[in-house]
Amino acid sequence: MKITGNVADVQLVNLKLSNLKGQESRCSECLEPFDVGDKIIVISDGIVNSNGDIELSEVMHFVKTKAIRDFLTRYIDLLEKSTNKPTDEIVKVQPDN
Repeated sequence: MKITGNVADVQLVNLKLSNLKGQESRCSECLEPFDVGDKIIVISDGIVNSNGDIELSEVMHFVKTKAIRDFLTRYIDLLEKSTNKPTDEIVKVQPDN
């Protein structure tokens, strides 16, 4: 997704992400699949470039609101410990059964 123009004037109406598969079809923190009616928060890091534009990472995290506190705690810890992109490391791996 790319947003251009005067950010103060940009309005996103009915923004929707479709055909989510794999990791995007479940919560990045609790790993539960999304159900109809779940409230989620979408998180992505970004960088301000020389033009003053904000370039978002291609990695987005979809987190159920009930799990956001734990996710953000881990996310902030990684930001403080690493100079690498935290979004590459925050992905929770489901244990083998």
